Amino acid sequence: MSLESAKKYGYTASIINVILPIVAIFMLIGTLFLSFSLIMTNSTEFTAGLGLILGLSVAMAVAGIIALILFFSSMHQLSNYYKEPPIFRNILYGFLLTIIGGIISAIIILGFTTTITAELLTITTGNLMAVISQFIIVYAAIILVSMVFAIINGVFYWRAFTALGEKSGVENFKTTGLLYLIGSVTSIFGVGSIIIWIAWIFAAKSYKQLQPQPNLIPSNSVDTTTQQSRFSKIYCSACGTENNTPASYCKHCGNPLQTTQTNS
Repeated sequence: MSLESAKKYGYTASIINVILPIVAIFMLIGTLFLSFSLIMTNSTEFTAGLGLILGLSVAMAVAGIIALILFFSSMHQLSNYYKEPPIFRNILYGFLLTIIGGIISAIIILGFTTTITAELLTITTGNLMAVISQFIIVYAAIILVSMVFAIINGVFYWRAFTALGEKSGVENFKTTGLLYLIGSVTSIFGVGSIIIWIAWIFAAKSYKQLQPQPNLIPSNSVDTTTQQSRFSKIYCSACGTENNTPASYCKHCGNPLQTTQTNS
């Protein structure tokens, strides 16, 4: 695991996350265009266009999975490189909570769908308002659950990027984390996705700025001359006794030592 591979994986994942929303917008426009022009086109052309959109959807899903794998691999390698486990740990926690939030939302939707289907079969003017009220309550519950888990996910990602920024010295990682957190908090207002998209742009730039960490010299270490002297020895020309530098006189006979040194 090297810093270069971590940079490459993280940069690639970020670029994919920047490109996918753009492709999704064009796909949405294409879908609307196909739906609008359905009456004016024959079934063969419409089917071909729909097949292209479905194919792109599958390709986007695969690309999203690849981006996720590359991102996780990059953060794991960087966590080990900088010896900072919280970098990867926070990403993992955020991802797992997102999965849990999705499962809870799916359970709510499934339970509501089962209930509402039974009530729709016997719907009357008298219970119409009750059905509408249930729909509003469930919809609000789904939004609340999604928002809570999105914010928690944003906090974990913010902590991970901030820790990475502090360890690597790349300040843009801190900006990435802050933007991701703001985007998660404001996701309910519809602008959160745009802010998170901008965060991935900063992430791509940050990965490109990563540089190898210089070897840190402990403050209590000795200088190079002292270190070398530990491995240098002088032999007395008079008695042959081994003396460690920087001795000037033989420790055995006391005669002056010559300056010729022998490295052990």
